[in-house]
Amino acid sequence: MIVRLDDSALRTELNTSLVSVEAAAAQLG
Repeated sequence: MIVRLDDSALRTELNTSLVSVEAAAAQLG
């Protein structure tokens, strides 16, 4: 259970980071 929760949290953080990078790239155009 703990491993799954940690994995989910890590995936969420990675997804958030990717979205932020994509948003920044879009703004830079």
